[in-house]
Amino acid sequence: MAKDAKGHGSEKRGLTSAAQEKVALNKAADKNLYHKADDDRKVPAHQEGVNAIPKAAPPITEKAHAAIAEGAKAGGFSVTPRGESPTSGHMVALPGRTLSVPTEQFKANPRSYVEPFVKSNADVFRNPAMHVVGGEHEGRMHIDPSENIPNREKAIAACKERNQIEIWDVKHNRGIPTGGTGK
Repeated sequence: MAKDAKGHGSEKRGLTSAAQEKVALNKAADKNLYHKADDDRKVPAHQEGVNAIPKAAPPITEKAHAAIAEGAKAGGFSVTPRGESPTSGHMVALPGRTLSVPTEQFKANPRSYVEPFVKSNADVFRNPAMHVVGGEHEGRMHIDPSENIPNREKAIAACKERNQIEIWDVKHNRGIPTGGTGK
């Protein structure tokens, strides 16, 4: 038997029956490594599993915390976790995610409410367009994840679809009732 420089043999060897069985199992498993995505692409099964792992919420910047604390004193705020506040458009809350806290408690330590709120809604706050919106009503601060919709008619339609009470017109600094119950 001839050997190479590393001492490996050069003659061909047959596979044992156990090795042949492993090869057959691996070939069968290869068929399960990919599956069709919704759009008929072949997607690695492992990657889909990795993509399904929940990702953390974005960190809330000091700029955002400052805007929230300042806005709470004035009765309301709209800010992204990065600290950007809209100057136009209409804020429309996502349903079923409202945090309601006594206003004075919220004002005393907004960070203690906002941090866990954003983390518990990480699925929506991973979208950089989402805002943390808070408004005071009847002694309570109501905090929602909200999106800014530029077009008034589209914002009203989204608000009605979500059964929200009103949209917030950012430019004119006023609510626009839409007939919803908020529930």
